[in-house]
Amino acid sequence: MSRRTIRSSRAKTVTLVSAGALAVALNIAPSTTAIADAIHRSGADSAVAPPGASSAMDAASDRDTGPRGERGERGERGATGATGATGAPGIQGATGATGAPGPVNTLVVSASSINGTATAICPSTFPKALGGGYQIFGAFVGPIITNRPVPSFGSNPSAWLVTSATATDTFSTFVVCSA
Repeated sequence: MSRRTIRSSRAKTVTLVSAGALAVALNIAPSTTAIADAIHRSGADSAVAPPGASSAMDAASDRDTGPRGERGERGERGATGATGATGAPGIQGATGATGAPGPVNTLVVSASSINGTATAICPSTFPKALGGGYQIFGAFVGPIITNRPVPSFGSNPSAWLVTSATATDTFSTFVVCSA
């Protein structure tokens, strides 16, 4: 055989194999007419055998295969399978947002002035002074010269001190205490 004939045969073989592969990919069977037409277009000097003739596959399996039949009807749904094994535990999730603060137990303590001074002191069960102030009663000459927290248990404020410049002023001081 000449080189031209070999090249031509290879091109025809590739064409037929490609058409067959496309048919398989599309899940359809090429009809005998389509194969015969492809062989006819490829020329008479083709080395490809027409359908139905013995081929290498037929010779190897020693049986003749016919055309593919029509697709059958869809079968009924099968029974549910057994439950699979439990999977591995998942990874730890991200830390959630900080929640709202809980309720704060508070206590208000008050004291009346003596000689222009009043100190309201938090009890040991509510030792933290959160804030404080004063309220004036009757005639007031004033002014108030001290209005601040003071430590009485260690370094944390646990009392509220109010003083007036005049010893005869009447007022009350208060402190808001927390546990």
